[in-house]
Amino acid sequence: MPRSALLGVPLAAVVALTVAGCGPAVSSDSSKDFQGAQADVAKVVDDLSTAAQKRDGAKVCKELLAPSLLQGFTTRKQVCKTVMKDDLTDADTFGMKVKSVTILPGGTKATAVVESDTGLDGSKAKQRNTFTFVKDPGANGAWKVSGFGG
Repeated sequence: MPRSALLGVPLAAVVALTVAGCGPAVSSDSSKDFQGAQADVAKVVDDLSTAAQKRDGAKVCKELLAPSLLQGFTTRKQVCKTVMKDDLTDADTFGMKVKSVTILPGGTKATAVVESDTGLDGSKAKQRNTFTFVKDPGANGAWKVSGFGG
């Protein structure tokens, strides 16, 4: 989703809709399917899924989202972890599987195709989204989610 679209939609809602549907919670361990930087990116998705399942808005905000995504909370005078926790409380499925990871030239940006349950009408339908990531120099170069695409 383009950054401009995030300005009109609460970020926590975007995260909750991306990682949640209807049905049982499913743990994710996509990082084992990759190596090196690709595994590091996939681990961020695994961590996002786990944090969402635990309704841990503080972890999502402090450790997993890029500063560029957090700016929306600052401009609206919202506290990310509180809003995130509230929105994640309404979700009941957090299973995500990383299908592919691409490290972009320069090595500081990446994309990952992530598959999750739609939860629509009890079906087992899946949806795919492309997440974007950046290395955060303020977090010792850790990968962080910079966008949730369609």
